[in-house]
Amino acid sequence: MRLVDHKKHRIAVHPKWNAETHSWACDATIYLTEAGRSQAIPFFDPVRRYKVKASAVTAILNAIRYWIDQGKPE
Repeated sequence: MRLVDHKKHRIAVHPKWNAETHSWACDATIYLTEAGRSQAIPFFDPVRRYKVKASAVTAILNAIRYWIDQGKPE
């Protein structure tokens, strides 16, 4: 698990290797505190797969940063 901070949000990335497809996928958990309440928000990417682990991690981080920057739309 790798922890990254972005605009007062802590992001934990969970890379997963799939031996059948020989590819990496990532899910993540976003930890934030708003109005005195702590939340853990799961963030899934069920579609994209990568041959290189770093590419999978970068892709999920970019998606989460964009989501946060856009005001966390539903």
